[in-house]
Amino acid sequence: MRKTKAQLIEELEAARNRISELEEMGDRDRQAGIDLEQRADRARVADRLQALAEMASGVAHEMDQSLDGICAFAQGMQSRKRDRTEITDRELAGTLQGIVAHFVRMTEIIDHMGSATQEESPEEPVRFRMRDVVQDALDLVGAQLSADGILVDADIPDGLPLCEGRPQQIEQVLLNLI
Repeated sequence: MRKTKAQLIEELEAARNRISELEEMGDRDRQAGIDLEQRADRARVADRLQALAEMASGVAHEMDQSLDGICAFAQGMQSRKRDRTEITDRELAGTLQGIVAHFVRMTEIIDHMGSATQEESPEEPVRFRMRDVVQDALDLVGAQLSADGILVDADIPDGLPLCEGRPQQIEQVLLNLI
């Protein structure tokens, strides 16, 4: 059976329509894929923001503890002075040492936060102790973990060989895992 020219044109037109439908479906599928990808990106950003908020909460707690310690030392001296209780040089030196220790702790936290937020450095890898990197990571989030009722027991044996790499990146991995 031979098809007429009109039938062939009709079939060709039907095929073109079907191709257009398939192209539209492909466009919708591609758009849906983009939408899914955008949602996944948004979810990743939300997760990172949540982790950052938790870390900030832990840092705020650590800073608050140091400030409380400084205040307690100062109020103790103030109270003794008000009551005219004698303060020995040794007691004064101990109090000042405690205040300085809390201040140093706060400075370390601030410095650590600054280095944790810097972009990847093109510097060469360095040798470091894994114990120090793990402890730094736990120092940043330890208060928040404790507040959430989570006890972390990091059992890192002494005498491990030094690692070589970028300790800041290792710490970031640990923070992401925690």
